[in-house]
Formats: sequence, C-alpha cells, structure tokens
Amino acid sequence: MRFYKAFYESQMLATQKAQEIGLGVNAGHDLNLQNLEKLCSISGILEVSIGHALIADALEVGLFAAVQDYLKILSLN
Repeated sequence: MRFYKAFYESQMLATQKAQEIGLGVNAGHDLNLQNLEKLCSISGILEVSIGHALIADALEVGLFAAVQDYLKILSLN
C-alpha cells in the first residue's frame, strides 16, 4: 500500500511540474477499474488511455457493461 501512495504522490508532483513548464499530461499503461479513479483525481491529467483494460474487462462482462463501468469512474472526475 505504501508503494501505491508513493506512486500517486510522484505522479501528482510530475503532473504539477509538467504544467508549470507548459506541458500537457496524458496517462496510460496499466490503467484499469482499480486504479483509474485515483489517477484521474490528479489535477492536470488531460487524457487517459484505457483501451486495453476496457477490452480485457469486456471479455468477462461484455462490452456494454465494461463501457458503463469505465464511464461511471470517468464521470466522477
């Protein structure tokens, strides 16, 4: 758990620094239903790439249900 806290804190700091020098920040790779909400709560994240996880989840629950699950999380932010 300590690793994840440190990871998110480092992502927050990196996003702030990027914004200070005029860069936009996108997030991807290993995003899923378990970590997407926390990452999207970081101010300054402009875009997330969830295609791989979305399709992987769709194989288990169906595409419509998987899209709805991700939309719920993304609409919170």
